[in-house]
Amino acid sequence: DVLTTHKYWDSIKLVAGYGLMLGDGNDYFRPDDKISLIEAEKILAFACGSAHRIGNNFPNDVITEAARLKLIVGVNAKAADEAVTFRDVAVMLSNALEANVYEAVSYTDNGVNYRVSKDETVLSYYRGIYLADGIVTKNSITSLTDIAGTDCDAVEVDGIRYNTPGKNYDYLLGQAVDVYYTTPKFASRPQAVYVRNNGTGKELTVDAEDITGYKNNYLTYRKNGGSEKKEYLGIGSANIIYNGKALTDYTQYGESIIVPKTGSIRFVDADSNGKYETVFIDNVETVLVSGV
Repeated sequence: DVLTTHKYWDSIKLVAGYGLMLGDGNDYFRPDDKISLIEAEKILAFACGSAHRIGNNFPNDVITEAARLKLIVGVNAKAADEAVTFRDVAVMLSNALEANVYEAVSYTDNGVNYRVSKDETVLSYYRGIYLADGIVTKNSITSLTDIAGTDCDAVEVDGIRYNTPGKNYDYLLGQAVDVYYTTPKFASRPQAVYVRNNGTGKELTVDAEDITGYKNNYLTYRKNGGSEKKEYLGIGSANIIYNGKALTDYTQYGESIIVPKTGSIRFVDADSNGKYETVFIDNVETVLVSGV
């Protein structure tokens, strides 16, 4: 029931080739029918290598495996036979990208033994794109530990350098990120396909006009007319990035440098452990000139 002229011919041929969709009991794919939640769960469970965990106990096996893979987190559809929307499918696909797939580890007379791979995901299995996470420790401009950056299209995450040709991730310095990367042949290092803030960290931004003082290495501030609060901003407290560059020794700088008259101070707790590991100081000055 799927002609080569059908608009979904290439897609159906692809998923059928991977064994993700087998058609109904009469081998019909019914390409113009809506997809139910349980059907979407089964397709993605198969894509994650879980076919061996889905037996004849349908749909319970599918529901159990989809829950284990966390495929339906954030999905609006609830009933197994309820049609999924475009939005639901996008959410399920996003969830599947981070689900660890099953891999065959041994073959015996009794069948195949599988285990969950901690390295392989749907992206790596089908497209060769791997996922890593960590803290951005160096960008092209500077580093959390010294003033030298990568000086090229590259970013370091937990000390591992990823090439980022044509892309700039300098703004993610000090933040917890996910790195989607490939390992090109003959390349000296992995290449980042996409780097994003993974949302696990916490930030506090204090605008210059909210700062009420700086004494004994403590910065005091008051936001939105609330009570006065303070944060430690002294030696050994955190990595300080001043106007984009790391201050390796900021004991020589006084209040006029540490406390901006115009700009802001952003405290970053990348791993949400209650301690700010990096502080970004943007000290802005406006200078009027008659000519250059």
